[in-house]
Order: sequence, then structure tokens, then C-alpha cells
Amino acid sequence: MLLVGGGYAQSTSCAFRTGQYATLLLPVEAFRGLDIRPGDLLQAYTPEGRCAGQVRWNGDNTALALWADDPMTPEKEGFVAGDSLRLVHWRPGRPPRLLQLVLATGRSYWVGVNRYVPDGIYRARHLVPVR
Repeated sequence: MLLVGGGYAQSTSCAFRTGQYATLLLPVEAFRGLDIRPGDLLQAYTPEGRCAGQVRWNGDNTALALWADDPMTPEKEGFVAGDSLRLVHWRPGRPPRLLQLVLATGRSYWVGVNRYVPDGIYRARHLVPVR
């Protein structure tokens, strides 16, 4: 993924199967009020602008794997502990939209901060477009 002119350019390759990940639960109610349609793509980005997970939304509850950096490679391809989480919404023919992730904190095992925790479980409460 490249940052282009302050915006995002859709990544065609995202980190996956790096050996460790966290899980972001995306219930349908987190999308309320958001112009998102089945088939739209959500991608997670590291602070360096690397895609580290993606899911195509099908209109139902879903989950997004947030892949960690692979310590066996010299380059950083995924998240490391403490990285901020960035979500971008893609739809063909439209510019990408950065989404603010508002996390639920109703369970003791849910991570409630917008920072990467290896093996963490996050639950989105709301997704809000950043203007």
C-alpha cells in the first residue's frame, strides 16, 4: 500500500499468514449510518501504510484478521505491538474513505484501545468516516 497525496491507494497485496494476528469483529450494527454495500472492501493499514488485512463485506457479521509482522523477514509487512489501526473502505469508482474505528469494551477479553495487540480480540462498535 502506498500513501499517495495524503490519501490511500488500494493495495493489491496485503500481509497474510505471517504467523500471528489479532481479530477485529465487525458486527452489522457497526456499519449503521455508513454507506457500505455488500462487495465493498475493508482493508487494515499499518502506520507505515502497509496493508495488513482485508475483508470483502457481504452484508452480514464478519471478522477481519489483522496480521502481525513476520519476524522471519527483514521487511515490515504487518503490525507490531502498539501500532495504531487504520481502516480504509473501498468501492469501485469511488475514492477510498478512511474510517475511524470506535471499539466496544463490553467484555474483559476485548481490546479497548486502537493499538495493535498480538492475538487480541477487538469488536467494532461504530465505524465513522473521517472527513
